[in-house]
Amino acid sequence: MNRRYRASRKSYPEVAVFVSSAGVYGRRLLAGVADYIDRHGRWSVFIDSYAAGRFDSKWLRRWQGDGVLAFIENRQDAQRLKRLKIPIVETYGHLRDLGLPQFGNDEHAIGRVAAEHLLERRFRKFAFCGYRNQPWSRRRHEGFAEAIQQAGFSCTRHLTDRKHKTLLDWQRARQKLVEWLTEMPKPLAVMACSDRCAQRVLDACRRIELAVPEEVAVIGVDNDETLCRLSDPSLSSVADDPQRIGYEAARLLDDLISGKRRTRDCLRPRLFPPRGVVSCRSTEITVVDDPVVAEALTVIHRRARENVTVKDVLHEVAVSRSILYERFNKALGRSPHEHIMLVRLRRVQELLLHTSWPLQTIAQETGFEYADYMGRVFRKRFGLTPGQYRSRNRPADADSVGP
Repeated sequence: MNRRYRASRKSYPEVAVFVSSAGVYGRRLLAGVADYIDRHGRWSVFIDSYAAGRFDSKWLRRWQGDGVLAFIENRQDAQRLKRLKIPIVETYGHLRDLGLPQFGNDEHAIGRVAAEHLLERRFRKFAFCGYRNQPWSRRRHEGFAEAIQQAGFSCTRHLTDRKHKTLLDWQRARQKLVEWLTEMPKPLAVMACSDRCAQRVLDACRRIELAVPEEVAVIGVDNDETLCRLSDPSLSSVADDPQRIGYEAARLLDDLISGKRRTRDCLRPRLFPPRGVVSCRSTEITVVDDPVVAEALTVIHRRARENVTVKDVLHEVAVSRSILYERFNKALGRSPHEHIMLVRLRRVQELLLHTSWPLQTIAQETGFEYADYMGRVFRKRFGLTPGQYRSRNRPADADSVGP
């Protein structure tokens, strides 16, 4: 019997999902698959949540299923899976041209978004920290470096191994990272290829007492809420969209199983852009040449959670109000009050994504007093209401912190 038609004789398709749930990408991708199944019908699903790009050939030969969603990290495994003669959709997109339908991140776009975020903070020295022999890391670097160069600056790069076999190997890699950061000109803006890599950069900065973000600003990728909140300071991150990738991959697999679409017509990889940057303390700074403005910015960011005011800034910066306003406008094109308002709004974004607090609580926490006023200011700045921003950017599996 042709395996292609076996699903028509069952109550619902049998699908194997080889996606590791150890990482935030895999967990959110699985959430997207679940979203599709909830909305469009049931599957009988076998999930190998420990899958890391490798497959049990004996198990696959015995399994009588109808389709596969999988992370595939080498072409040999792609060929092995294709011999099953059933629809297969690859869900990470790390290796291209596997001869299979593929979904994944637009890594170049991720790099560009990180660059734009750091350029907005007026940095002039840029660097990328990534992993050797990882195509996705290389593509993120290419997107980042391209955007930096188009803005008229250069970008250096530091590469390390993603995993280390021994403690000694890890210690040596850490020391090389420390030495690299020590030698780099400051202030420096660093894009790390992932949140885990960014944590390594933050740890190295702490070891040599480099102030973050004043001397080194750091941005990661994945928006892993737990890692970003545990980082010191809290980590800014590019939020990718694995939940949407999982949903669309499941949709395509369903169409392939049912015969609505053909594999040969779906071989061009579908790449999804990031949802944006979740800005936290690790990049909350603006680099300026004016020492008075630089000192004022340090005060504003250091005391951001105290609902700092212009009066508070003047108490610590020994200039008159008129001079402070004049220098701010010249250096940044906005007033001290407008900058404080922007910092408060960034804090609102952070709380919308990382807590389940009601809007009134967030308003009081960020110095707005009333949720309606906060909502008007937020929408004027970002084009969305706070509720819309939360629903569009907060992953379904995000950790919630109550009031």
